[in-house]
Amino acid sequence: MSEGEKAAAVAAVADKAAEAMNAAAEVDDEEEDESEDESEILEESPCGRWQKRREEVNQRNVPGIDSAYLAMDTEEGVEVVWNEVQFSERKNFKLQEDKVKAVFDNLIQLEHLNIVKFHKYWADVKENKARVIFITEYMSSGSLKQFLKKTKKNHKTMNEKAWKRWCTQILSALRSIEGLDPILSSVVGAKYTQDNW
Repeated sequence: MSEGEKAAAVAAVADKAAEAMNAAAEVDDEEEDESEDESEILEESPCGRWQKRREEVNQRNVPGIDSAYLAMDTEEGVEVVWNEVQFSERKNFKLQEDKVKAVFDNLIQLEHLNIVKFHKYWADVKENKARVIFITEYMSSGSLKQFLKKTKKNHKTMNEKAWKRWCTQILSALRSIEGLDPILSSVVGAKYTQDNW
C-alpha cells in the first residue's frame, strides 16, 4: 500500500470514528433530555418544600392511591413520594373531609422504623373536583413482595436470618398500629395485605 493509500485509509477511519463519536454524543444528549424531562418540576406544595416531578412511582398495589410521583424534599434534600387521591366531585370530598383530616393527622403522628413515614398532606379543592395530596417517604426497593420477585427472578434464595428479621420487623410494625384510633387502625390495617408488604 502506497503512502497516499495509507493516508486515505487513515482519513477514512478517522471520519468513521468521528461519525461514531457524534452518534454517541447524540444518544447521550437524548438520554440527558429524557432524564431532564423526568426531573422537570410539575407542581410545588403550598409551603414550597416539596416539588412534584414527572417520574411516576409504581403504587398499583396500594388501594386508593390514584397516582404517585417522585418528588424532592427541598429542606432535607431527599426524594419522597407525592401521592394523589382524587375525589370525583367536590361534594364527595366535603362529606368526608373531617374523616380524611383525622386519618391523615394520625398517620403523620405515626413514627415507627418499619412503617413508611407520612410527612405532610393537604387538600386541593378546585371548582367541582378535589384531591388530597400526601407526601411519604420513598422506598426505592419497593415492597417486600416486589423485592422477593426480583430475587426469585435472579434465582437467589434468602437465608433464614433475613426471613426472621423481616418477620420481626412486620410484627413490630403491626404491634405499633394495634393500639391506634379505631378509624386509623382499620384504614392502616386494610392497606397491609400480603400484596403490599
